[in-house]
Amino acid sequence: MDIKITGKAKNVSKAQVRSFVCACYCVFMFHKMFPKPGLKIVFKKGPLMGDPACGGYYNTHENYMVVNDKLTIESTLSVITHEFIHSVKLFPAHTLEKCTSTLTGRIKEDIAKIAQILVDGTYKRAAYLAHTSISYVAKGGDHYDFESQEKPVGIRKRYKP
Repeated sequence: MDIKITGKAKNVSKAQVRSFVCACYCVFMFHKMFPKPGLKIVFKKGPLMGDPACGGYYNTHENYMVVNDKLTIESTLSVITHEFIHSVKLFPAHTLEKCTSTLTGRIKEDIAKIAQILVDGTYKRAAYLAHTSISYVAKGGDHYDFESQEKPVGIRKRYKP
């Protein structure tokens, strides 16, 4: 998944934006809804599309979303989720925005939880990845680190209904 972000949001870090988009990918791809490759997110000064209330829009033909750069973090998550839905799902023209905004409201909490995990662990995971680079040589030779790999993390057998 290649995410290109241009412009800068005033109230949201680039890491948070990437985490929102990655969380959207996780949720929708889990349900076999695949966006076109190469989604771009563009932050611009409002008003967008000549409407002061417009937080963002999605361009289907060129596969990019535009987001108002002055939104709160909560509104940015809502707009990114809403526009991401436009990139993966079509609704009838007379229900397009109603269905998209209702679905946004219903899945935004799950997307926020996944995004928070991603953004909270950004630097820790970056360090782990850096320390296991191609130049790393294991002390004592190559071996499985079963103690680390098999440490329980609390996975449940069944999903919550």
